[in-house]
Amino acid sequence: MSDLASFRADLLAGPYYLENEDVISDFQFAMRTITKLMAQVETDGYKKSGIFNFNENPKIGFKIRHIVFEPKEESIIELFVLQDWPVKNAAVKEALEGMENSHQVIPIRAYDVDGDLISPAHYMSKLSGAVVRATLTLSHWKIGRDKRDTYTADIESLRVLVPASVAGSFEPAQTKSSADCQEGSRYQSQP
Repeated sequence: MSDLASFRADLLAGPYYLENEDVISDFQFAMRTITKLMAQVETDGYKKSGIFNFNENPKIGFKIRHIVFEPKEESIIELFVLQDWPVKNAAVKEALEGMENSHQVIPIRAYDVDGDLISPAHYMSKLSGAVVRATLTLSHWKIGRDKRDTYTADIESLRVLVPASVAGSFEPAQTKSSADCQEGSRYQSQP
């Protein structure tokens, strides 16, 4: 099996490069919520590892991940085939060809501001630099042998709130705070 088969996309989530106080406030609220959830399951005397740099105070971001490939199952209909997966590197393309009989792609369910699914071929252009709402699954493992609590945050879906082209300067269009943002609300750039 190729090393590529175990590849996962690790990302750092945070309000980087943003000046909008509502978004920063929402992110800080999310950080406090994650910290409280982790505190409910932590083990006394165990080291923590995973989504935060636990030596960093205050915490300014956290790691999220997406497992890109999984072993094929007979019952699953493939929506994306490995040979069509967008890659720029010839070595990666070759490694994908070696996995086509054993693995399938797990694309991120990423949606644009209109709620339309973003094709994997457009992930970089539509998601890089955009403000997104990430729906995550937070998981915890207590590893007794190492006396360690390990946490992961897996991406379930992404929804673009502010496209990359306007992410630097925006105000909520329908609500005063993005914390109050309802499904379907839009953010618009200011003139």
